[in-house]
Amino acid sequence: MFTGAVMFRINKKYFNNRVIYFIILFIFIIPACKDIDNEQHFDKGYNKIGIVIIDKTVLRIDPMLYSSVIGYINKGEIAFILNKSKEKMRLLNDEEYWYYVRFSGGLIGWIYGNNLKIFPADKMHEIEKYLSGLWVAEHKKFRKKITGTWESIEPEGSSNQSLEIFEDGNYKSYRAESNTIEGEYSINFKEREIIFKKGTYFGNKIMFFPLSNGNFLKKSANDTGIKFKKISSKIINAEDEKKKMANPEHR
Repeated sequence: MFTGAVMFRINKKYFNNRVIYFIILFIFIIPACKDIDNEQHFDKGYNKIGIVIIDKTVLRIDPMLYSSVIGYINKGEIAFILNKSKEKMRLLNDEEYWYYVRFSGGLIGWIYGNNLKIFPADKMHEIEKYLSGLWVAEHKKFRKKITGTWESIEPEGSSNQSLEIFEDGNYKSYRAESNTIEGEYSINFKEREIIFKKGTYFGNKIMFFPLSNGNFLKKSANDTGIKFKKISSKIINAEDEKKKMANPEHR
């Protein structure tokens, strides 16, 4: 996947910097790609910009459903569209073109059209406006998803600390017979990381994993150490939880 962290903060400076960044890339990348030629698939002279609108969008080697996968692209990534297929292809209820795209990280491949929101390359204001709305909507959904009380699951199966995450951007970290750590959190949306400004008893950030059997918070995908499981979508009183932790027989 892509490197670099995009902090989930909506502000004008962020979007201006990002727009300037991909304008520069557009100026230098597109001319360099004009030599790319594939008469079988290409509709010549198609230069636009697309925004990925479906999370984990598949980037393929060829414009075919069962073509080899190059990688998976996160929602909100900007694609420089170099060309599109000459004909549309029907997939289930959709009939769209395939788009040959390049990302700022250097990946090049094909993406099916229903995964992209297409803009003319000169409509920078529209692109910025759409991105802003996309991030705000995703931010609200993600905060709502992680709001609640989380309980740690230690490697040996025991539990000795809890985490409360509030929808308004605040959190509490606590364990039995210890002071409660309170502060604000931010979200690195691309990496699904929750970053705790004043730290916690387990560190200053953790990742969110949506699973079929429940949601988990872990240090990383391969981490076998501490992880948190959501025990309630509501906030449970921290002092009451501490008492339960100190007296496991009452749990």
